[in-house]
Amino acid sequence: MEICPPELGNCRERSAVRAGRARRAQTPTQVGSRRTRAPRAACSLLLGGQVFRDLDGIPQSIPRSPGHQRNFFDSIKTRRLSESNLPYVVRMTAPMFFGRISLLLGGRKLTWDAARHCFEGDPEATRLLGRVNREPWTLPV
Repeated sequence: MEICPPELGNCRERSAVRAGRARRAQTPTQVGSRRTRAPRAACSLLLGGQVFRDLDGIPQSIPRSPGHQRNFFDSIKTRRLSESNLPYVVRMTAPMFFGRISLLLGGRKLTWDAARHCFEGDPEATRLLGRVNREPWTLPV
């Protein structure tokens, strides 16, 4: 339940009015545009009998992204790391893929060889790391 100061009018008019395709709430100026944001109402929230006041303003500490595609192409052109930090993402997601491969193989224990990028002594698990390319397409090793 929202509690708004009278000078701000109805906070519901400024808050979520429509669910977007991703099922997240959008303000009127966000509908159809990702770049515009509606001004946040300085509302309070009543939660468990306590009133929590919204922040007046949050300073921007990270520069706005030009978008994933533009950032990716810019990182290729400049040879700099993209904002997504792909080396970190690879290290973060690899254990999830390894766990899935283990489950596909009946839950058996797998040992990863990071230097060779394969599972030690388990060619079946190593085959599940990728897929066979169709002719004439190949990827350099």
